[in-house]
Amino acid sequence: MENQYDYKDIIQKLNAFEIIKLCFYVDGYAHYRNCTFKKVEEPILCIQIELTNDNFEKIRFRKFIEDFKLFNFGRKGNFTLKQIWDKVRITEIVYAK
Repeated sequence: MENQYDYKDIIQKLNAFEIIKLCFYVDGYAHYRNCTFKKVEEPILCIQIELTNDNFEKIRFRKFIEDFKLFNFGRKGNFTLKQIWDKVRITEIVYAK
């Protein structure tokens, strides 16, 4: 199943805070079944990324760093969002009003 969303468009809208919440899972990896990118304003405006429900894999960026390897697939290595985009299945997008 091909991702129906354009990677560059999503990243541009996240960095411009046009998207205030993005929920997705990584197909084939149960560990990454509840990933969220969301806008937060405390203490500064930034993008908070929560890759698991237990907050163990949580990070904030003022602007999303595309080269940052967010995903750890064990022996397969670490990957950026762009590298695994074909496995990303978006479940919810909330746009700013």
